[in-house]
Amino acid sequence: MSDVIQQALVLYPELFFVKALNASAGMVEPTYKLMDVPVIVRVLRQLQDSGVTKSVLMVPKKYGELVELIKNDQRINHEVRVVTLDSNSINEALKEAMADMNGSSFLVRSDFIAPAALLKNLASKPIEKGMRVSTNSLQGIKEERRLEEENGKWSITDVQVPHVPMLGAILMSGEMVDELKTNGDLLSATEKANNNGEVEIFSCEAYWNHIVRTESDIKPAELKLLNSLRKDIDGLVARSINRNISLPISHKLINTFVTPNLASLSTLIFALLAVWMVSKGGYMWMLLGAAMIQFASIIDGVDGELARLRYHSSKFGEWLDTVIDDFSNITFIAGITYAVWQGAAGPEWLLPFGIISVGCYLFITPMMYAYVIKYTGGGDVYAIDYDFNKEDSKQSENLYVRIMSGLKYVAKRDFYIFSMLLFAIFGALPYFLIPSSLAAFIIVIVVFNQHRQKRAELKAKKQN
Repeated sequence: MSDVIQQALVLYPELFFVKALNASAGMVEPTYKLMDVPVIVRVLRQLQDSGVTKSVLMVPKKYGELVELIKNDQRINHEVRVVTLDSNSINEALKEAMADMNGSSFLVRSDFIAPAALLKNLASKPIEKGMRVSTNSLQGIKEERRLEEENGKWSITDVQVPHVPMLGAILMSGEMVDELKTNGDLLSATEKANNNGEVEIFSCEAYWNHIVRTESDIKPAELKLLNSLRKDIDGLVARSINRNISLPISHKLINTFVTPNLASLSTLIFALLAVWMVSKGGYMWMLLGAAMIQFASIIDGVDGELARLRYHSSKFGEWLDTVIDDFSNITFIAGITYAVWQGAAGPEWLLPFGIISVGCYLFITPMMYAYVIKYTGGGDVYAIDYDFNKEDSKQSENLYVRIMSGLKYVAKRDFYIFSMLLFAIFGALPYFLIPSSLAAFIIVIVVFNQHRQKRAELKAKKQN
């Protein structure tokens, strides 16, 4: 069972465990905007997302402006106390900073970037004594690496002290927190834990993380942040094509005026243009329309990527993205159906398939929205808790669940839209109305069954 840690100590590394870099080393300041978000805000936000409600940040006096920066940043809504100090008062300042801390606490570098999931798993079980250390490597964990200068060049040397503070994040036991409150000596506390065999190791190789210390760390950190935007729920096309295009676009837009909602609205413009194109019929117009809706599908990923990079996610943004996606899908199929009705594309007998598709989607959409509003509290239809989305769905005794679990990645919107492009390339886009109507009918059954199942679950809970 996870132990939710609600307090954290964030330390500027040069004050506590490494020597200061010279100016030519290109030191990254805590205020440096990494993908449009100050490094220190990223550190505090990842703690906040892991469950921390109170943080103490200790930095040199020259960073006193961090007090206002953090106070005015709406992305940080937990209690943050900033302690500024010089190298002559470190121990006393640490004792004062930890005076109101009780129980286990995170200890994190002020330049350590990582997902909240790493911190949550670092606290996956309670710790009674010493500390639990996160590390990417199990080699040399009992040695701290310090930067040394020789002939104007900095190099890393190993010294025989615990390798704890350099690693990025640790979980301190309540006992260690009490010790720091008493003597304020971090190095002494880590040496004691190490000598007593009270240093647990947590391998964080499964999680991206990076220390943003010098300018050479910026590009690797940006790359890790971008790759962290890839979702496990992404469909086959999104994984192999769409993300590989949308991520570089998001990278280019991250420091511009483009907001997530503006990106969503641009998706709508591209989709409407695609509908106009495809409604005109003819091979070239339908191919251009299918290519445009595919491009809109790629851009559709940008809004979410920008929102997550900037921590600007909102319920309104979720709903805007969802409504635009569904509106685009329905109107595009309606555009193809209109072209068939006008005799500009495909044989007339395809018209009923188009009508069935549009009719089913008009029925499905409000049903899904009702479910999302009533049971999830968000604005994302992917939050619907279908049985076939669960981790063990492929081993389910229910044949329906096993079949849908195998189909879920090809039944996603990215595959659906890419399939339309393939049909258009071969001059058969009107015939896509046949599989579209079949898919729409199946989705009606799935959504209706989900509503029925959810009501049954809630009824059973009330009876118990």
